[in-house]
Amino acid sequence: AYHLHSHGNYRRAQNSGAYAPASVTPDSTALGQQWFLNPGITANTFRILSTRDGRPLRTTDGIAVTLGSAGETGTAVEWRFTAETNGHGRHYILHPASNKRLRLNTNGTWSLVAA
Repeated sequence: AYHLHSHGNYRRAQNSGAYAPASVTPDSTALGQQWFLNPGITANTFRILSTRDGRPLRTTDGIAVTLGSAGETGTAVEWRFTAETNGHGRHYILHPASNKRLRLNTNGTWSLVAA
């Protein structure tokens, strides 16, 4: 299982059971902070699934990030890792269908921004 960690905001993605993912500090012991990767239908993509209930991260509009239904497939729930080009070793999570990156906003919500 993986943690989705925002380097800029020092917070992690959490499936709190709500419609959209939340964010918590890395020292939080709250449920729903672990995720696993499952191959997407499109080549070289994967689905990011919550270990809490199997719901995937998704976007239906290319802006807002929500949690889909367990077992959901298709381009709305497919993602790809993209390496940072400046040599710092960080990776971005890209939504190929919208060509946008996953971002944690300062208000604790997740969205997509231009790659």
